[in-house]
Amino acid sequence: MPGGALGPVAGHALIRYVRTGRRPEALTPFRLDRPRR
Repeated sequence: MPGGALGPVAGHALIRYVRTGRRPEALTPFRLDRPRR
């Protein structure tokens, strides 16, 4: 899972992003709209 590689802080921010639909400041460096493969 990518959340485990980002660390616990980004993991909580990711959960918050999913719940609210808004990208928190902790996730600004990460682009969630186009995941890389």
